[in-house]
Formats: sequence, C-alpha cells, structure tokens
Amino acid sequence: MIYAARINYVLVSSFFNSLIMKDRINNLRATINHHNRQYYVLADPEISDAVFDKMFLKLTELENEYPEYYSPDSPTSRVGSDLANSFKTINHLSPMLSVNSVQTSTQIEEFITGFDTVAQLKYDGVGVNLIYKDGKLLKAVTRGDGYKGIDVTANIRTFSKIPYTINSFETIEIRGEVYCPYSELKRLQSLGENVKSPVAVAINTIKIKQSGRCAKRSLSFVAYHLTDGIAGSNHTDNIEWLKNNHFDTPVTFDVAIIKRIISTEPNWSTDKVASLKDIPADGIIFKHNDLLTCEAEGHTSRNVNWAISWKFDKEIYQGTIAGIGGHVAANGRVEHTLFINPIVINNEVISKIPFPAFFPNMDISIGQTVEIRRVGTRVARIVGFTDGETRSELLTHCPQCSAPLVRRGNQFYCSSNCQNTDAPPETEELTQSIDISVASFSIDPAMFRYIVNENSCRIFRLTPKSDSYMLYFNNTKQLADIGHQVGAYVKQF
Repeated sequence: MIYAARINYVLVSSFFNSLIMKDRINNLRATINHHNRQYYVLADPEISDAVFDKMFLKLTELENEYPEYYSPDSPTSRVGSDLANSFKTINHLSPMLSVNSVQTSTQIEEFITGFDTVAQLKYDGVGVNLIYKDGKLLKAVTRGDGYKGIDVTANIRTFSKIPYTINSFETIEIRGEVYCPYSELKRLQSLGENVKSPVAVAINTIKIKQSGRCAKRSLSFVAYHLTDGIAGSNHTDNIEWLKNNHFDTPVTFDVAIIKRIISTEPNWSTDKVASLKDIPADGIIFKHNDLLTCEAEGHTSRNVNWAISWKFDKEIYQGTIAGIGGHVAANGRVEHTLFINPIVINNEVISKIPFPAFFPNMDISIGQTVEIRRVGTRVARIVGFTDGETRSELLTHCPQCSAPLVRRGNQFYCSSNCQNTDAPPETEELTQSIDISVASFSIDPAMFRYIVNENSCRIFRLTPKSDSYMLYFNNTKQLADIGHQVGAYVKQF
C-alpha cells in the first residue's frame, strides 16, 4: 500500500514538474525569438545584452536538463539573424558565429588558465564581414544567420576608414563591427532624427538603400578578426597586420589587470574610462591567442569555443522611495522592502525592491532617491543612494507580531523569535498531497501560493528553514492548471 502510494506521488510530481518545464522552455524560446527580431531586424532592442544572455543561458540549461523537449528551431541551435527579403544574400567563406557569454570572474579564470589569452573591447554595433580578392574590397556582408548575410557593399564603401585595397592577393575575410560613436548619436539627435541608441543607428544605417544617405552619417568600423593563417600564428599577429593595412582595431587590455578589475568591481564598464567614453561598448572579449589551438577547439552551430565575452550591465535607473515595509523570513530574520514611486524599466513596472544586506549602515528616508539596476526581467536591485545622509526610517518592530527588532551583525531579527511558517491547512476536502520544492520553479513563493489558492488547493511549508512544501489537491486537472499558470508567470526566468 505504501509502495503504491509512493509510486503515485512520484508520477504525479513528475507530471506536474514536466508541465511547468515544457511551458517555461516554450515561453523562453518565444521571448528570445522576439528579442532577436527586435535587435537584428527592427534595430529596436528592448533589453540589454546582459539580460538577453541570462535568458539564453537559462534556456540552454533547461534544454540540457529536459532533452525530451528538443527542437531544431530553438534559438540555441542558430545565430540571431538580420536576413530580410529585400536584400541580396551572400554566403560567408567560413561561418561567422557568436561567442559564449560568461557571468562571473571565476568563469573567466577557468577559460584563461593554461592558455595564452588576449582581451579586447567588445564594441556594441553590427557585425560585418569584408571579403577581399586580389588585394581589393570585393564584398561587405552582414553576419546574417552566421552562414550567409545581406550584401551591404555599397554602403560600406562610403566609410572613409575602410581600405579599398590591402597588401595581400589572397581571398580573405576581415571581420569587424560597424558602430556609431556617442558623439555622432548626439549630432543626429540634434538634427531632429528619431534615433534611440548607437546600435540602432548602426543597424539602420548599413541597410539604407541609398548609399548617399549612408555617407552622411559618420559611423566607424573596427576590425577584430582576420582569416586564420594569413598574417601569423596567433591573433596578436593578425591584429598587427590589420593595423599595418590601415584598419582600426579593438582597444586591448592586459588580461591580468582586466581580470582583477572585473573580480573587484563587477559593475565596472568603460564609461569610467575617459578615453573610451565615445565608444559604445558592452563588454570584454577574451580569446585564446594561438590559432592552432583555436582550430582544435572548433565551434558549435552557434558559438566558437575559443572565445568568451563578459558583458557590462550599465542599466542604472533612479527611483524615489515612497514607503518602507518588510516581512519575516523562515528563520525569523526581517527583510526590508523599499516601495518606490512606480517606474518603467524595459516595459515592466517596478514598484518595490528588496533592501539588500550590503547597504546595512545606510540611513534612508521617504522621498530619498536611489539608484536601481535591473537584474533579470522582473527583479530590481539597489546599487546606490544619490542623496546624502538622511534620517533613518528602517523598521523598528516586527511586521508580523509587532515585537521589537534586534540587530545581529548586518541583519535584523524579531526579538520574540516568531517565524513566518504556516499551519497545515484543513484537508477534509482535499484528498491527495505531494511534496514539492517551490524554488525549482523559479517563482516567488507568495505568487506560487496565490496560484495554488486560486485553483482551490492549499500549500504550506514543511519546516521553517526548508524549501519543501506540501501541496494538497483533489485531482490532476488542478495540478495541470497550476502548472500552466506557473509556467506562464515565469516566462523568462
């Protein structure tokens, strides 16, 4: 009897989880496809590269964990494409692929350990492949889907700093980035042009069908890659060859220094370097230097394996504190929440923010201005206070039982040791139950509880410090409804 009940629990739990994961994967694919189109086709990105990379990484993890939901049409199987029916397409001589994005200094350390590595600035523009034959510029092609792109030769020829001739008669490809300096963006805006960002200007400009209009915009081109083996045995030799042939090349960094900066200051970006402020950049590229090593490492259908990128996350917004509240965590710790006057970030309304432990000694007050950085698509994090010292308005009493709060280190606790745990619900009308982990569904427990209650089910935490909950229900249809609603809510994360 016990064995049969256990089998039923496992099957129901697996069914419930499978429904949620399938919805999450499909929603992530749809969202990423939408943002690929916004970036590559419409030149109107709605989110930062850092946010996109986190979504993409999450989809990759889920597809690896649930291979039964594999799809050849998944965005993880192809490069974002700018192909359009109104342009002639040209095949690349070799694939023009992306690089894997990393999030931490530890991942950078793992990549560079044991390898001669170079570090270059990652320019925020549009990738273009220049094809030279018999020493002359033959074609200019966008990255497209990585294997073929659109012909933009006429427009690229208007760029004053792109050489028409080179010191080689071999057929070679020179890859680089077309970008719009911030000074040019401001100039266009001063002329009344409706341009939103440097990357949008770059994408739209190289697709203008009248090259004369393109020539009126002062865009730049930086060359970062040369067909392997033409100039030397490593990327450093290739960069020198490009310089000698009058190409602009990427800003380079000492690997040890830039790694140390990233480790000690995760929010660092080139905005803090005066000489680089006119360059739209979104990260640092790390490459294994030796070309034979790179050839051996190869590539996937989407990414090369011999390079990684670390992205800046520069989206800082300002909000005004409208109120201060809090709740009691499972261990009795009181977590503050700052309520701010609603602001819109990437089409999402942000009205409350957790008050982080790394600002424990800051005095705050109603009406104070805070600096906010987006984390993911629904969560905001405080990164700084713009005002000076102000009168403290932090909670002094427990929001659950009204007992005085006590401070232990950087945290506040309820002096009566109350804990925000539930009592088991009345279960006379709920005939079945399963043990679940809410955290595995990447959803806030309060929202999960709301969805459960809306479907006439009940949930409670088994022990104060655990993530294990007991979900009471009557039939699998209720589980299916909950699964689909949770999946819809956690679309992106």
